[in-house]
Amino acid sequence: MSDYTATVAQAKADLQAHGVDLSGSDGAFNICVLAARRIPGGGVKGKPVGTNSHGCSIKSVVLKSPDEDGNNDFEVLISPGTLNTPEWKGFANAGAIWIDPRAAGMPSWIWETPAPVPVPPPDPVPPPAPGDLLAILSSIDRSIASIHSLMAEIATDGLKVRS
Repeated sequence: MSDYTATVAQAKADLQAHGVDLSGSDGAFNICVLAARRIPGGGVKGKPVGTNSHGCSIKSVVLKSPDEDGNNDFEVLISPGTLNTPEWKGFANAGAIWIDPRAAGMPSWIWETPAPVPVPPPDPVPPPAPGDLLAILSSIDRSIASIHSLMAEIATDGLKVRS
């Protein structure tokens, strides 16, 4: 049986340590989002009606694939928005809607370390024909431009601030 109670508790503690307001529906939802990001296959549970935040449940995490007990829907907070007591109580719920906790519009925090985005390598530059000096210089020029472009991308990505 999976048990991610400690993961939920750590998500809550990390949010508190960074001064995030955990009161109300949005506060509880922040815990669910951060916990879901740290649980393999974890997502937030879509809940468009009733008590929700961002159209999602304020007390649940959903797994993409059921655990060894067949559960995919987990209540992770007791008294969400007030006590926010961590728990891990599973249910088999075929109708649970899994939503990516990293999707656009989901809460994010500047201090949270995002997963690195893989950058595909640049297309290889075909070698020039032997003795073709102009083609060799052109190839070197393209390689230098490619290197400068990658360096600019790295510098820009390193300075991006998420809100």
